[in-house]
Amino acid sequence: IHNKTGDTYMVELRSDGRDGKLVVLQNEDSLWFWKFDSADWHARLLEGKHVRVVTHGYRLPFFSCFPNITEMYELEP
Repeated sequence: IHNKTGDTYMVELRSDGRDGKLVVLQNEDSLWFWKFDSADWHARLLEGKHVRVVTHGYRLPFFSCFPNITEMYELEP
């Protein structure tokens, strides 16, 4: 499920671990990680597609902070 709020894309991914836990991440541009194409990344995220992501940051519910996707690799099903 994808959701856009301002310049931030919110992404829900199901982990491939044994528990299959649902993880909520954000996908936004980041000068620090030299990432300026989050809209293109978001377009490549299709439901049912297998991807491996690298994130930076922490989930801080009190501040509504989510880890940001800084790398994404498409996997073969």
